[in-house]
Amino acid sequence: MLKQPLKQLNSREYVDSVNQEQLLRKELDYIQSEINLRPQDPILHQKEKDMYFRYLKALNNSISILKQKAKERWVQEGDQNTAYFHNAIRSRQYKNRILSITTAEGICIQNQQGIMDEFVKHYTKLFGRKEVLWSS
Repeated sequence: MLKQPLKQLNSREYVDSVNQEQLLRKELDYIQSEINLRPQDPILHQKEKDMYFRYLKALNNSISILKQKAKERWVQEGDQNTAYFHNAIRSRQYKNRILSITTAEGICIQNQQGIMDEFVKHYTKLFGRKEVLWSS
């Protein structure tokens, strides 16, 4: 019972949303160029406002669909020990690694042990104080 109305809603509102968004963006650009030629025309300003809200709706629909597709792929493949899952983890680890740091003295450290030692030294100096900095 509900399947057919949902399919109709999907085809009416969301199918080809990326192309619809691009088309509305072009129409908005055209209206804005017309406003540049006739800045005092209130009808053009109203058209721009209406088109802008239509464009934002289409843009939000496109973004929502892309997010849903990404989540769907993650649900299908990410919770299993698939290559996709391992590649996603590996990519995140690669992106978050620290390859080098420069110390307060201006020395560039590039080996992992030196980087770890410098972080420990820095935060020990920063937080390793024995005195109370404030009282409650």
